[in-house]
Amino acid sequence: MIEKTRFNQQQNCWINVNTTQEHDLKTLFATYGIDEEIIGYSLDKNERAHLDYDKTTNTFVFIYNVPNQTKIDNHYETIPMTFIIKGETLITISNDRNHYLISKMAALLKQNETVSVFGMLFNSLLMITDQFFPYVEELNLERNKVSQQLKVKTTKKNTAVAVGFRNGYYLFHLSIEAKCCFARTN
Repeated sequence: MIEKTRFNQQQNCWINVNTTQEHDLKTLFATYGIDEEIIGYSLDKNERAHLDYDKTTNTFVFIYNVPNQTKIDNHYETIPMTFIIKGETLITISNDRNHYLISKMAALLKQNETVSVFGMLFNSLLMITDQFFPYVEELNLERNKVSQQLKVKTTKKNTAVAVGFRNGYYLFHLSIEAKCCFARTN
């Protein structure tokens, strides 16, 4: 499904496409002259966060990791979300696992309807980054709980829980660090 929202006195457009409708995605990309390779990025659930700019087509592509609200194997993971700026249009590519952010982005836009496409993008990225804090706090509480359990009694089960937690925490933390490094280098 393609959702279009005009903003900044009708000068800009925000288009969200849900990847469950791959045909809509291909049609939209053809309309805007966006490279087929970007479709591949947008559909890849394991795509790493990165930034691309194509001078010839004046297309800005940003893949950003966002929190998955559902725990997988007792830990949180991140999932990619695609942002594309082409002219005065911001295109977001969402899926069922990150679509919860679209309503939050719409609320941000209602608060400031005169924002530019880059302003909309950066406001959205800040909001998405804020979404990580509750998960980090929850993970820290769980880490402390597991640590206390290990101090009381070390069992195979407690050790396995600690190792599993450590691995999940590490992967989630890597995603956050990647955002910090990206922000510092660009």
